[in-house]
Amino acid sequence: MNLGHLFWRQLAHKSSIWGMWLEILVLCALALGLQYLYSPDDPMGSASAFPWIWMVPLLLALRYGSVAAVAASSLLGGYALVMLPFDHLAHQGSPILGGWIVSLVAGEFSDLWMNRIKRLQSANGYITDRLSHLTRRHFLLRLSHERLEQDLLIKPITLRDSLTEMHRHMMDKPNDPLPAIAELMHVLTQACQLEAAAIHQVHEGIINPHPMAQRGLIDELIVNDPMVIQTLQRKELLHLQSDPVHHHDSKYMVVAPLANSRGVLGILRVEKMPFLSMNFEIMQFMAVLLGYYADLVDLQPEISPMHTRWPQLPTGFIAELLRLARIHREAAINSYLVSLVFTNPHHGDEMHQEAARQGRELDLNVSLTSPQGPVLLTLMPLFGQAAASGYLLRIERRIQEIFGHEHLSEAGILTWMAPVHGTDPELSLQQVLSHVSTP
Repeated sequence: MNLGHLFWRQLAHKSSIWGMWLEILVLCALALGLQYLYSPDDPMGSASAFPWIWMVPLLLALRYGSVAAVAASSLLGGYALVMLPFDHLAHQGSPILGGWIVSLVAGEFSDLWMNRIKRLQSANGYITDRLSHLTRRHFLLRLSHERLEQDLLIKPITLRDSLTEMHRHMMDKPNDPLPAIAELMHVLTQACQLEAAAIHQVHEGIINPHPMAQRGLIDELIVNDPMVIQTLQRKELLHLQSDPVHHHDSKYMVVAPLANSRGVLGILRVEKMPFLSMNFEIMQFMAVLLGYYADLVDLQPEISPMHTRWPQLPTGFIAELLRLARIHREAAINSYLVSLVFTNPHHGDEMHQEAARQGRELDLNVSLTSPQGPVLLTLMPLFGQAAASGYLLRIERRIQEIFGHEHLSEAGILTWMAPVHGTDPELSLQQVLSHVSTP
């Protein structure tokens, strides 16, 4: 609320107060004048069948409340004290007192209902404000829903789906220098709406001018393009809006590296894409997908033989195990593996499902089968033995609440846990799965 609006509200409030007092004075003076002209000897109308002059305080009391009733009655009573002789006052005191009381009763009645009306108006104002707020929120929600629909039309697949698809394709071609590069281009084209783009391999800082995968009609690679040079130097995604001062001479709309810990494996150059796709979400999607692909290429020589030796483990689980082993080597941050074998013949499956729900959000669970019963293998990233012990304690308490067993061993649950070794992550798998006969 601005100052001008507040000023006019205050002015209107004061004007209404002064208008009330003016109306009281004018009506009382008019009533007394008419009564004096009609009956000069009886200015209060006490001799008539009904003292009509007291209708004025009654109406003012009903209109403005008890304050107006007291003021109007006081004016009439003061006039009676001035104009009537003392002996007449004793005779007319009862009608004056009765008119005073009736006016006060009407004023109290008016005050009561005006307070109720104010409360109802306040409640109605609050409800109106809430309705207006909900209407605005509903409108924004509808706009958000429409925007989400548009985004889903532009990006028909999610980042999680894209990463899963790329991981699956790369497992099928483990020996290529850039495995499943055509599938990567397909996913980028579908998710980022690329119209003309190509991926080039980079070996020891030298770009191969022949594209390993392309989409649409593209021109020959310009090796000395400013955006290409800066992408190789900075190892990050660049586009026309990231640095328009230096990139205005570039021919490309987007240049992104396929970079991992070993360096830049390749670059993606985009010559043509829709204007609406040049936004932060699409650029972030592209950078994450290319970085994930480069990391998988770096881990691919280790994932494939390990997956051959442990075929019962998903490749995503093995890749995460290798990443955590690298973190342990480079930063000495611990992670833990925990395995549980449910040997209870009656409730083994139910206990297995309940235990799988006790993991944290970052934990990775893998369900295996064995002759002893269901097996739950849990990878706990970036936490030590205390977190693993707490995980087993949560499972024990939950099993006790549901099935009534005091300890995991009493419930037929066998447990093993081991840290993720940075130099030999397979040793950790052997420690937690050596007692499990998996097919």
